[in-house]
Amino acid sequence: MHPTATSPLLLWVGRFLDFKRVPVLLQAFASAGTRLTPPPALLMRGGYPGEYEGDHPADLAEKLGIADDVYFIGWRGHDELPLGHNCADLMVAPAVNEPFGMVYVEAQSCGTE
Repeated sequence: MHPTATSPLLLWVGRFLDFKRVPVLLQAFASAGTRLTPPPALLMRGGYPGEYEGDHPADLAEKLGIADDVYFIGWRGHDELPLGHNCADLMVAPAVNEPFGMVYVEAQSCGTE
């Protein structure tokens, strides 16, 4: 499953903490990618350096066979958020018990669905 120029771009923004449920996202992405045409690409924006709980998400993407379709661009400053949100077709966020959920407001303010 390799993205094409017309592949939808999914965006996740955050830290690699348990309540963000990144493994759930990656498993769902792996499953959806086999059923969608064209297959989507997933941009993972965040993951503060050295901060993750459990396995690193890049290792899980490799295990799931989706490493070529998931792009980990690392931590970016808040001033770059609008550019990141505006390039995406859809923001994905499987978090539970999000303390405030600022990422949802930020995405909505940029017009990302």
